[in-house]
Amino acid sequence: MGYAYADDFNPDILPIHLEAEDIVLRTVFDWTSSNMILFGAKLEDGAETLVLISSDGKKIKQLDLASLDNYFPIIHAQIDPSDDNIVHFLKNNKLYRYLLDKDNITELNTDENKVEFFDYYTYSEDNPSKHMIAYSVKDINNPKQLQLFSMHDSHDEESKPMVSELMSNLESDEFQLSPDGTKILFQKTLDASYGYADRRIAYLEAQDYGPHLVSDLNIRCGNYPKWYPSGELIVYHVSYCGRGAPGGVLGTISLDGNNSQILLPDNNDNPQSFAINQNGSTIVILPSTNGKSYGDIADFYLLNLLGVSERKTIFPRHGNPPDSFTPLQHERNGTPFDQMQCRNDDFVLVQKYDGSPACVKPKSINSLIFRGWADEKFRTLPIIDFQNPDRIFREVGYLGLMMFLPHIEENQTIAISLEGKSNMVLPIIQRYDVEILSEKTNTDKSFSSIFGKITKPNLQKFFEENPMNIFVKRGVLLTSLGGYQDNTGTYGPFNQFLTDNESQIAGDILTYYENKRTNGEDVHFSDFVKWPTGKINESFLQKSKLLDIAEIEENRIALNPTDTCAHISLRLLSADKLAQYHTRDKEIQFFEITDTDLKELPVLDELIRATHHLEFTTNEDAHAEISLRELVDYEFFIMEKAIGKYDDSQDDYFVKLDGNLDEKLADPKPQGFSNEFLSPQLVYDDNVYVLSHTVFWVANEHETQSISVHLRNSIDNDKKFITLTEKDMESIPKIKQAIEKIGTEFESIVAYKGLPENPDWNEYREWFGQKKTEQFNLDETYVPGFVYNDEYYDLGFPIC
Repeated sequence: MGYAYADDFNPDILPIHLEAEDIVLRTVFDWTSSNMILFGAKLEDGAETLVLISSDGKKIKQLDLASLDNYFPIIHAQIDPSDDNIVHFLKNNKLYRYLLDKDNITELNTDENKVEFFDYYTYSEDNPSKHMIAYSVKDINNPKQLQLFSMHDSHDEESKPMVSELMSNLESDEFQLSPDGTKILFQKTLDASYGYADRRIAYLEAQDYGPHLVSDLNIRCGNYPKWYPSGELIVYHVSYCGRGAPGGVLGTISLDGNNSQILLPDNNDNPQSFAINQNGSTIVILPSTNGKSYGDIADFYLLNLLGVSERKTIFPRHGNPPDSFTPLQHERNGTPFDQMQCRNDDFVLVQKYDGSPACVKPKSINSLIFRGWADEKFRTLPIIDFQNPDRIFREVGYLGLMMFLPHIEENQTIAISLEGKSNMVLPIIQRYDVEILSEKTNTDKSFSSIFGKITKPNLQKFFEENPMNIFVKRGVLLTSLGGYQDNTGTYGPFNQFLTDNESQIAGDILTYYENKRTNGEDVHFSDFVKWPTGKINESFLQKSKLLDIAEIEENRIALNPTDTCAHISLRLLSADKLAQYHTRDKEIQFFEITDTDLKELPVLDELIRATHHLEFTTNEDAHAEISLRELVDYEFFIMEKAIGKYDDSQDDYFVKLDGNLDEKLADPKPQGFSNEFLSPQLVYDDNVYVLSHTVFWVANEHETQSISVHLRNSIDNDKKFITLTEKDMESIPKIKQAIEKIGTEFESIVAYKGLPENPDWNEYREWFGQKKTEQFNLDETYVPGFVYNDEYYDLGFPIC
């Protein structure tokens, strides 16, 4: 799934080129009132500096920072809101003031605190031009916590810090204060690990100890959000955490989360560094790569925001971004195929049956190619070259494979693999003029495996003359040529070597053929396959009840299409997962549906059948209920074991830990609690486990928590690990309890399919809502799904 944006979206973006070649722009910080832009830059000698550049790129003023150690990076810089002549910047945890007219630098007095970040704070309601500087420092007692202080910004060299603590336990190094000075905007981290982050846009009211989430949009590793100058909107950035070009999205969202819109859809020129000018008319963007998808390679870009509040808004567009920024949107941006990248090394780029790009897991490639869903990455001929037909045959377990590519023309050839009894294979080769490229036979020459080429007309003729020997999946034609000789010398029927789904497809098509022949109708291949696209005819799919499968992975099956924004997901609950279904304050109920209902709900019918395509597998992870006090004690026990092994410190494990937990627990009033613990791998009884649910914020520290343990195949040698003994387990019994549950429960099976949002997806969602409200009081009851044929399903409607 990708982001949705207005149909008439056409970003007004202007590339700006600089004449200076000795300056490399690294970060954009701020604008002056006269539309000069403040950048962080790097000089040819490697020194870090600040430069002011006019919005047309023609005027450049470099700040003279030679008196400082220029090799420390400049963390943050801003123009003083009331005086364009003053720049404040943060370098080496020190705060400086720079007077542009005098090229004079002054270090500000922060009581020897190491400053982490700063912003300007409006401290006078009567006169909003009066400002302080608000800055964050690390808590002395807990270095992973931040405190936010303010100090007078009197524009003179005698500026003294005020004893004014705006906030303790600030949750993020980077923050921004609202234009009226009443709110603190920041990123709230709910979960994080290597290559992954779950972060939300959040804000705090002044002296408020409970953060408010703006929406459930996961901005992952995006840059920190910023206020639109009016204070009515927030400009946010979403980016993935993988290596390479991670892609990025720039958008706006209202404070209540109800209205959002995309300013720049996802593209490899990640707009990770941006700043809004003071009247809100323009955003300057410094992409992480070369900017080619913005139309021109330039030094920076200006995005016109005039009329941003009048543009067509998308609401709501909450929820997580997709697992991957879709290559389809890179394609729409004109990115060449060989320049597209998947979000990380877990995925590779392939071409689908229709020539469009997709990111898939490497282990799925062969099966996707066999089904005709995907093609080789750089295709030059309309032939799939099976380098080892014998290996393909043994692994896939069917008796013959015919694959054609969707764009083939009449005079082109198609790869064909024929396997079966020699006395049946050889006549086929002769009759349909197959050009043999490779041939294998067994010792008594009774079984042959042929790889060759055939023309499109001859292949079509073969299908029409041998209808009982073929069946079809998306873009793939499978043949049965007289059975297969097993190691006992016995020939068996072809369908005993097929998967359950392949047998079902074969049976459906044979039934379809037989029904046609019984009715005296002619049967032609073109009845159910559209040439030259290679896609199965939709009417045939409906008649034959075939599943148009896009991908199967573990307990998950995806049906085509998968590249829509809106999806329906259906989860067949195992008995174990059904027994674990619970909420804190509501009764769980499922309503019943019948075959009559499914006739009106064909997508649900497909998804139900899809879930039965897979078998329940046992769990590789398990969880245990645990109190917050126990959980923190467990984390300290694990940390101390790791410190004893690696001789490091608490800071290497606790990214964040609220202090005074016992005092909070002694107070019955909920105060909230933050915890970010990076656990080493756990080796126990010759198995490797990892912990999750150790990075979180909870509103009520008195509620029971959950700790999850995941089984892994092997140790990741790039990460820390500790070995636990039976004696150790006595100190962390809930972890042992979770480990003992691994492999003892069945997981649920999930199927999903994409739909057009209007009207299809909305109609299904409205049907679900109506069924729930008709039968239950939703104030007292939670209804996750329905019952069909004594099996329980929960139903979801994800949308990007």
